[in-house]
Amino acid sequence: MPIKTIFTVALVQVAVLASCASTPEPEGRAPDTSAGAAVEVGSPAPEFALESAEGTEVALSGFRGRPVLLYFSMGPG
Repeated sequence: MPIKTIFTVALVQVAVLASCASTPEPEGRAPDTSAGAAVEVGSPAPEFALESAEGTEVALSGFRGRPVLLYFSMGPG
């Protein structure tokens, strides 16, 4: 095998291994313990209302009895 091929293969392997290296997990934030912020797993979600993309207010209580999927995004979703 020519030296260029061996060097290229070795370089690719190093690049792949470097991209697979684990990075330290960011430190977790302390849970918010302000009044009403903590919700126990399995308990109903607290009532809230948000503005929809159309500009109308949508309340969680309007979906009572139906499954609800909440999707939060920092950009176009």
